[in-house]
Amino acid sequence: HQDKYKDDHDHGPDLVRYAKGLSNFQANFLSLEELDILTWGRKSSSSSSGWKNQTTTAQRESQARDLARHILESYDFVGITERPLESVVLLRLMFGIPATDMLYNPSLNAGTKQFLVNRGSNLCQAVVPVPSPLPQECQDYIDHGWEMDNLLDIQLYRQANQIMDNLIQHYGPNRFEQALNEQKMWMDRVQQVCHEAPDSQCAYNGAKPAKDFRQKVEECIESVVRAYSNSATRPVSLSQ
Repeated sequence: HQDKYKDDHDHGPDLVRYAKGLSNFQANFLSLEELDILTWGRKSSSSSSGWKNQTTTAQRESQARDLARHILESYDFVGITERPLESVVLLRLMFGIPATDMLYNPSLNAGTKQFLVNRGSNLCQAVVPVPSPLPQECQDYIDHGWEMDNLLDIQLYRQANQIMDNLIQHYGPNRFEQALNEQKMWMDRVQQVCHEAPDSQCAYNGAKPAKDFRQKVEECIESVVRAYSNSATRPVSLSQ
């Protein structure tokens, strides 16, 4: 219920409890196996306190680096949300995929969405804005606890970024830039033509799109590719 959601998140202790429950969320999501060390992220009082008492900060940081590396090595590639087009282009270069097979209608940026689907009711629900200023409990947790509780996610992010930078150097900055410009060109075309197509489960006004909205988006993108199929601009060769 929206009122209950708002009440729960208006209070500092509830926000801190919620944040702790999501500690190392990406690591838990990406890990392909159950690892005991991931219990830091689950924040059960017994395992969390005992683990902190048995290891130093340096040991925790070292364990986080090793485990992040282990998780990333389970995948051929992991992209970065803040680097969407670069991630797409690197994926293309790795597997020889044409730019026209990697097109999409971008959704709203995280933090700008005004409505999200409530998993319980499956209805669009207004996003409750973050309190400003933050409750003191939240600020204290950000300043003195959040980073240590999320060491693994922080290491995943740093290492994934480094892997992307290394891949750009591997394929060559010039080749990568050429492929990136091609991807931008096609994405601009898609956004110009398909900007009115629904891009998420909730429209800007909170209404749920028709059930076939994803199909309509795909059809719009396919129409863009067909319309420009005879363009003088040819795709970059990814096999060079």
